[in-house]
Amino acid sequence: MPPGGGPPPHIHHHEEEAFYVLEGKVELFAGTERVGLESGSYVHVPRGSVHNFKNMSDEPSRLLIMFLPGGKDRFFLEAGISADNGAPPPPPGQYELDVERALRVAAEFGDEYLS
Repeated sequence: MPPGGGPPPHIHHHEEEAFYVLEGKVELFAGTERVGLESGSYVHVPRGSVHNFKNMSDEPSRLLIMFLPGGKDRFFLEAGISADNGAPPPPPGQYELDVERALRVAAEFGDEYLS
């Protein structure tokens, strides 16, 4: 995730979501609480919870994000940009296009993005 990157506040109506920070510093907002996360941090966000996250460092952050039940990969294939093994992250301008595309397909996958 690029510096300053992260999605707008949103809700997953079909899945639980969990985050494991591999590298970097990330701020997670879930419900009414903001939590600073660093490498090695893990957090679970229950289905139906308003949340978002943001890379708070000047370097790219790496997260392992898990969804339960499975199948969320279809959303990322439709909304995102293909990540080839070892390819660098998209440039910051391209990342904004990712968010716009995600907003267009969100409802199909049970996601609700808030302003």
